[in-house]
Amino acid sequence: GWDIQFRPYLWTADISGTAGVAGVEAPVDVEFSDLLDALDFTWSSTLEVHKAGGKWTFLLDTFYMKLGPDTPSLIDDIKVEQAIIDPMIAYRLREWNNGRSWLEVLGGVRWMYLNTEIEAIRGPRLENSESWWDLHVGLRMRHYFNERLYGVAGLDYGGFGINSDYVFQGVAGLGYHLRPNLTLDVLYRYFDIDYSDDGFLWDTETSGIFLGVGFYF
Repeated sequence: GWDIQFRPYLWTADISGTAGVAGVEAPVDVEFSDLLDALDFTWSSTLEVHKAGGKWTFLLDTFYMKLGPDTPSLIDDIKVEQAIIDPMIAYRLREWNNGRSWLEVLGGVRWMYLNTEIEAIRGPRLENSESWWDLHVGLRMRHYFNERLYGVAGLDYGGFGINSDYVFQGVAGLGYHLRPNLTLDVLYRYFDIDYSDDGFLWDTETSGIFLGVGFYF
């Protein structure tokens, strides 16, 4: 009576914006091709648990990435470690297409961790880490064009100035059932965050193609 989906994914994203430690700011501008060179380790996956015939779904998105070094123009070295754990609950507002398509409203509490290390050409090495929670709400939908091909789209907004000034995320793309219990997803994902606290700054946009393989149990 339960539908469970586990989906590891690769986010081929570019990162642009500004990072700051103790009031010293540095540009962050990493394309995915350069990110592969700077990447020390990454892991990302989603988990969905839905009771068949029910309206509630539990979701968990996890993401970890460690980058370094990067070399912007005025900074000798910048290293970034980022982790996101995002548990959510979704409620199915409407179904159509004999239950093959649906619209859901969702809410969650996203935990983020950032460790930024900046070593200036002149001056001491600066390092600081921050972790915080952000509330967010959003919508997502899925529509099957036929028995195998489906489209997905979603967006959420959070932060509300409580910790982050704002966090916005949007995703849209297509999925395909290679088998009844195996899917391939190709999406575009955009993530924009503005967080600052006592000289620590992370104001970045992360965007790119999302490639996922879903396993259904």
